[in-house]
Amino acid sequence: MPVGTMGLVIDKDHPLFANFPSDEFSTYPWWNIVSISKSIIMDGVGKDWSPIVQSIDNFERNHKLGLLFECRVGKGKLLISAIDD
Repeated sequence: MPVGTMGLVIDKDHPLFANFPSDEFSTYPWWNIVSISKSIIMDGVGKDWSPIVQSIDNFERNHKLGLLFECRVGKGKLLISAIDD
């Protein structure tokens, strides 16, 4: 996990994961994906808006951290990823 974070919360039922089986939490296959990634601080968004993949910040900072999320743009959707390859 990125430094200072405590794991992931994953919306495993999202259609994005149809070919990438996942649990609701971080598991070994996620290690290489997130180990060099930097989550986006989403403190200013509504509480009802949850990222598809959210990093759990440490208890001192307690930021809402999005690693992978989508939002509506006009009639479509935009997928935003902070995952580095």
